Amino acid sequence: MKKRCKILALASVMVMSLSAGIACSKTYDDNSPSSSSSAPLTVKVTLFTDDTNVALAGTKQMRVLVENGNETDVTYEIVSGPATVSANGVVTVAQTAQVGDKIKVVAKLGSVSSNAVELTVVEAVATAITLTPSSTTIAKGQVITFSATYTPSYATTTEYTLSIEGNCDFAEITQQNTLKIKDTAQPQDIDGREIRVKATLTANSAVFNYAFITVSEEPTVTYLACETVNFVAGKDSSKSIITEAYNWDGTEMTIDANDLTYDVDDENVLTVDATGLITAKGHGSTVVTVTYGTVTTECEVNIMVAPERVKFDNLNTYTNSVGSLYFGIGDNNYLDLGVATETKTGYLSSTTQVSYKFKNLDNDDTQDVATFTQGKGINFEQTGRIEVTVISNSSLDGYEVNEANETKKTIIVNVNEGINVYTLTDLRTAAGIANKGKTINVLADLYLTDTDNYGNADNRYIGLTFEGSKTIQGNGYKVSAERL
Repeated sequence: MKKRCKILALASVMVMSLSAGIACSKTYDDNSPSSSSSAPLTVKVTLFTDDTNVALAGTKQMRVLVENGNETDVTYEIVSGPATVSANGVVTVAQTAQVGDKIKVVAKLGSVSSNAVELTVVEAVATAITLTPSSTTIAKGQVITFSATYTPSYATTTEYTLSIEGNCDFAEITQQNTLKIKDTAQPQDIDGREIRVKATLTANSAVFNYAFITVSEEPTVTYLACETVNFVAGKDSSKSIITEAYNWDGTEMTIDANDLTYDVDDENVLTVDATGLITAKGHGSTVVTVTYGTVTTECEVNIMVAPERVKFDNLNTYTNSVGSLYFGIGDNNYLDLGVATETKTGYLSSTTQVSYKFKNLDNDDTQDVATFTQGKGINFEQTGRIEVTVISNSSLDGYEVNEANETKKTIIVNVNEGINVYTLTDLRTAAGIANKGKTINVLADLYLTDTDNYGNADNRYIGLTFEGSKTIQGNGYKVSAERL
């Protein structure tokens, strides 16, 4: 009985195992959909760069790693910060950015965004330096001033120092980045020697470069000199810039004037030809830089364009062209001559100054005769025949006015204690009884009505003395003011 039971148990186990195997095979049946074909692919975009620092005004190339997608379909976006980003992921820092600013960048593939990368704006340190001149010659008394260019061009950290390498105790570098031969050196002892000048970036001593300078014993021009030129256009026939050349010990040297070049700061004032001849263009001062080889000097040139003439634009308003001008004295009486100047033909507009001189021809007084107030005119303080001289000059600050650069116009004004009349209202007021015996200065043509006609029965104008070359007319009368 025991053996039978054992066989039955084994059979039971085999059946169960077979049954389990059949169930397992159904799970991976080829006709059943597999998990790999039904689940969607996951797209992932990772943004990165080699360094999260970006220089002022510099650029930074961003890179992406794409899983289950095409890298060429990726776009880039600035989330925040002073920068722009190109289609291929180049970040460009804005000109307005400052050191320490943060720039946040992301990449996108469709609706999928990458991680954000934060860049920090830092100083742009030069990675290379080049000296100018890189090679030349130098003589005793001459100096060479160096300048430098940098890579990258937008570098902001560019401070550098100059030094001399090797056995070269006869030369020195000054504080102005210039090289000179020491005063104690003897030219015949150093002729043909080479000076190796080294420029080293202060922020990174691994960045440096050289200039190679050869010493020459032959005397050379070390400085130029020229005097200030004052030129009154239209009156001075011609003027040139005269330049003198000297070597290191102050000895004047002869040079070919054709080797000089001229550069004018403001060609609205003047131009200079190859011989140094000045052509005036307009009123003002400018600087002309004269160059001989590597030596330069600056010359100041002042162009003063004298006015063509002075005009009294208001004079015909007050008097006929051949008539005399009469004017009444008084605190509130201002004579406005309408002074204007004309610039000489062919020159740009000049900056002119106008001044006034007064003289009483009856007593030769020149003091307290009259005053001029800008915007009002002349106020007379004395009666008599007053000579008014208006002077228009084209002088510049710091230079005296003289006959060469000024133009004058003179007029004589007969100043009395009379009443100045410009309108009929003024005339009617002057004709009042209280003004009998007064002088009336007629300063404009007046047209009388019937009731104003001179000589009417009311005798309104009897007893008045009329002065001036203008006329009073009406009812067929046209009487010169001075005849009234």
